[in-house]
Amino acid sequence: MSLGLRTIKITLAATIAIYIAQFIGLENSLATGIITILTLLDTRKASRQISLTYLIATVLAFAISTVIFLIFGFQVWAFGLYLLIFIPVAYRMNLQAAIAPISVLVTHFVIAESVSWQWQLNGVLIMVIGAGMAILFNLWMPNQKPKLKKGIKEIEENFRVVLELINQRLLENDFDIPLIRAEVEHVDTSIEDFRQLALSEYENQIFTKDDYFIRYAQMRSRQADVLKRMIDSLQHISLRTEQNTTLANMFKLTSDEFAQTNSGKGLLESISELYSYYRSSDLPKNREEFETRALLYHILIEFERFLEIKHKFYLDKHIRKF
Repeated sequence: MSLGLRTIKITLAATIAIYIAQFIGLENSLATGIITILTLLDTRKASRQISLTYLIATVLAFAISTVIFLIFGFQVWAFGLYLLIFIPVAYRMNLQAAIAPISVLVTHFVIAESVSWQWQLNGVLIMVIGAGMAILFNLWMPNQKPKLKKGIKEIEENFRVVLELINQRLLENDFDIPLIRAEVEHVDTSIEDFRQLALSEYENQIFTKDDYFIRYAQMRSRQADVLKRMIDSLQHISLRTEQNTTLANMFKLTSDEFAQTNSGKGLLESISELYSYYRSSDLPKNREEFETRALLYHILIEFERFLEIKHKFYLDKHIRKF
């Protein structure tokens, strides 16, 4: 969500919450707007969770403060005693996010010098209206699907670039390895940005939960890790062999066919054929060729794993439909 839309959303929600509190005659009605602001988070799930935290903490804090104020009076040191008890209890119950806003409501008891049921109800209604307005306004969230689809295209284009660079490095042994690593870092960045957006979209779903985009990010992240291992081996190859060319062609083919909808089955079949070709090739003629072909074979194994990750994701996606 853009900063402008978020600003308008928070402003309207807080303002309406205050007007509602004033309309029903609540004291310290401005606190309702503050509760709304604190509760109106980036996702529906986060807002629901913080609202529940606030409500539980309200009951707890009011109970503790009521006992303390009835015994010791409405002194500043009594409020300090309340904090001394409430803060560790809140942390133990994982309610620490509510310590500040709920304690502000408790100060209303000190100002009024009363913990009567009217003041208790006043505080509870401030919390309910503020949190409720935040949840209500968070029912509207911008659709992130277009951004996610655009993100998939960006990720796949970044992968194509890396695969093409690996192809060039296999054909030209003096090709710049740091350049390939830099492109892989770009892949990592685009995947992480996409993952954050996918998580936000998932947490905003109410009735049906579809984690496809999150699983897509995880799948591409695993593939990126495999790419890094391949590049570690690639940097040690200094001899051009016939096997370099055949493996380079495989990377070129994968780059050309790299897409969200590609199951990877055909590419895996090509990998199997490449294994057969490697095994039927003449033995290395010297140590340098032996080391080069060993590295190429290791890259081929990693490349197969790279394709299997996508193929498994593709199969899992279709199984989930039934």
